[in-house]
Amino acid sequence: MLIYCILGFLRFKPMTGYEIKAFMEKSTRNFMFASFGSIYPALKRLKKMKWISSVQKVESGRLRIIYDITPDGKEGFNNWLSSRWSFDKGLEEMLLRIFFGSFLPAEVIQSKYDELSASLDGKRDTLLKLEKEIPEANINSFQHSTLLYGKDFYSFTKKWIIEHKPKMLK
Repeated sequence: MLIYCILGFLRFKPMTGYEIKAFMEKSTRNFMFASFGSIYPALKRLKKMKWISSVQKVESGRLRIIYDITPDGKEGFNNWLSSRWSFDKGLEEMLLRIFFGSFLPAEVIQSKYDELSASLDGKRDTLLKLEKEIPEANINSFQHSTLLYGKDFYSFTKKWIIEHKPKMLK
């Protein structure tokens, strides 16, 4: 998933690895974080895939490597961003897709929010069904509390999606 985060950042502008890390610190840190030890191997992998290019510049006596997204990288990023939005891959991926949602046309982003909403309903409904199938007496209070957490989490997230949809979708 880090590669899509990097590609998304590079959709805004070309950056060095240091700038990518700094941008992450100021934007996605609350749900996605990576160290330099993760960022630079991801940049190397993206370059090998030909999804990014790089140029070397010497500025103030320091060598800087500036990365930029290629047309193939934009296509790969767009394919990922426009693929099905669900909770199947977790909270981090969902929030990353929302973060980069401005790269999608309004009608597409509306359908993505609808997919996400349906995914949340499905996850919550699965837990409601499970709760009915497993009498509370057969599980301990610790196990039951995790089931309650899941129900509350999916309900909260659905409410959050509805309340905080980007203004263009209201």
